[in-house]
Amino acid sequence: MEQSWFFLTQCDFFKVSDEEALLLTGAASLKEAAQQLLEKTKAVFAITLGKEGTLLGRDGKTSIIGSIAVNPVDTTGAGDAFVGAVLYQLTQKAGQEFSQEDWEQVIVNANKAGARTCEYLGAMEAFRHLSNNIFK
Repeated sequence: MEQSWFFLTQCDFFKVSDEEALLLTGAASLKEAAQQLLEKTKAVFAITLGKEGTLLGRDGKTSIIGSIAVNPVDTTGAGDAFVGAVLYQLTQKAGQEFSQEDWEQVIVNANKAGARTCEYLGAMEAFRHLSNNIFK
């Protein structure tokens, strides 16, 4: 755990699942885990909540960004698609300051990428169907 915390305190953005957030922090609730992450890191972070969306942590506050409804077949690759979508969007505005609204839109789009990935059997099959259309 100590190594994980070292890296979390050094980065600008990270994503963990709800289960990972509880494991990393040792917290009894997601609210408590998010509070610890806000206090111990300077990063913007995303805690993915499955079909419930994503908890976004930034500047001492959290918000829940909902996801889209899908008929899931397989969740393999959903987290990778989510992170890939976040990183892609960050490169599109490299060097620019991101407001809360900007971050919320990034997470909305990343939620779409993760959710759409769940509609296919296997990550490779799902990735073949993803495109920049999810960012509209």
